[in-house]
Amino acid sequence: MAGEIAFSILRYRGQTPVLAACDRCELKFFTPSEIMKDSEAAFRYLLIKYVDHRCAAAFPLEGNRARIKAQQIVSPARRKLSA
Repeated sequence: MAGEIAFSILRYRGQTPVLAACDRCELKFFTPSEIMKDSEAAFRYLLIKYVDHRCAAAFPLEGNRARIKAQQIVSPARRKLSA
């Protein structure tokens, strides 16, 4: 349902959460090393990242378009190899 929180802490280092994810779109959020020693700040940081993200599960076509565009872009190095 819309508005429900789908946020999970996946990994801790001691008492500090270092990896979290959106349960819907599986986007991962990592704690920056600068705040690793402050578990409350790390949790707040991860939660803010979750709240601010644009969930691909809520906007599935946008995610598919981004993947298609990414696949269509070929780097110059790859163009030389295929030519």
